[in-house]
Amino acid sequence: MSLAGKTPEPPDRRRLSAWLQERLFERRIVLVSGRLDADIAAEAAAALMTLDTIGEEPIDLHLDSAARLSQSLSSSIPPICSA
Repeated sequence: MSLAGKTPEPPDRRRLSAWLQERLFERRIVLVSGRLDADIAAEAAAALMTLDTIGEEPIDLHLDSAARLSQSLSSSIPPICSA
């Protein structure tokens, strides 16, 4: 997952080094840490969709985010399918 061309993140946001992000991506691991906002959610969704497209192996999603994550997720992510 490359961050090339992105605007610099605020200094308080913890970011992984490009090297570590590449290693995790190669191992099909998506790590989301810190405050979950629209930009971070879009970046994670793009990584998940890319990994889904390039292989059949399982993808590990690791969330390490602020409290109230469930509220953020329920309001920002539409259901995958409806009953």
